[in-house]
Amino acid sequence: QAHIDSAYHYSFSSPAGLKKSSFPAPDGSGDVVLVSDSATGIGMQVYITPFDKGADSLTVARIQSAIPDLAMNDAHLLQVSGGAGKGIEFRTGSGADEKAQEWFVAAGHLYQVTASASFADTLKAIMATWKFQ
Repeated sequence: QAHIDSAYHYSFSSPAGLKKSSFPAPDGSGDVVLVSDSATGIGMQVYITPFDKGADSLTVARIQSAIPDLAMNDAHLLQVSGGAGKGIEFRTGSGADEKAQEWFVAAGHLYQVTASASFADTLKAIMATWKFQ
């Protein structure tokens, strides 16, 4: 099913049964988008915040400089929407706490996409459909 965000001008498709909701971040720093199965709660979170004007990509070095305690495993470059968003795909945590992370910059915003490791394949499929208008 298609999900369209008119505020940030992006869209993506997800498997049937996943619902999208969005709301301002509690601290007012940006917006949160949740896409999850209403019965199980399994899904992904997208945290969107303003990012440096003129910055068109995100690097491991930049993330580690801003968040030195973040342990990033298996980090590699990520391109979203044919290169409109550029960033890093990585894993955090281990075992039951392992998370798939896809962080990228596009149109003056940082998108931090997080999902449990068990949702990683679905996350990849969703991200393959992500487009900026």
